[in-house]
This record gives sequence, C-alpha cells and structure tokens, in this order.
Amino acid sequence: MPGPELNEINNLSIEKRRSEIVENAIDELVQQGKSSFKPGDVAELLRQKNDPIGIWQLRSEFSVLEEKGAISFDADTALWTRIQRSKIKERDLA
Repeated sequence: MPGPELNEINNLSIEKRRSEIVENAIDELVQQGKSSFKPGDVAELLRQKNDPIGIWQLRSEFSVLEEKGAISFDADTALWTRIQRSKIKERDLA
C-alpha cells in the first residue's frame, strides 16, 4: 500500500495534469479566435474532446491560472482573457 508521500505526489501530478488540460483548452479557444471566454466555453470544448471536467473544478483551475498571471477576469463582462502562458508545465513539484 503506497505511503502518504506517494499519495501526495500522485495528487500533485493529477492536479498538474488537470491544470495543463485546462490551459491547453484555453489556448485552443484563443487560437480559434475567441478573445474572451467563460468556464463553460472550456467545459464544452473538453466535452467535445471526451475529456470532461466539472464546471466547479474548471472554475478552481481558472483561479489557479489567474494567480499565475496566465488569465484575467473582467468583472464588468464576467469574461476571462488570456494574458500569457503560465509556468505550470515548468513547475518543479519537489
């Protein structure tokens, strides 16, 4: 049975992968010409790719990406915009 350290590493890997999936989906939307988007837009794209993520989980990932400076939220329009790539793929999990 894996110890707590291995479980923590696995959880971090799953979280990192989920963040990468969401960020890649946002990039795809931007490449399709969508300059602003909502979590529902990302959810729809991921469903089409047979890789669904729940809307609340997506909203959580949006918060992580916002903290990393990758996307920003406009409270007046309730839309998100892409700023830059985050460092999620480069992040050291050690």
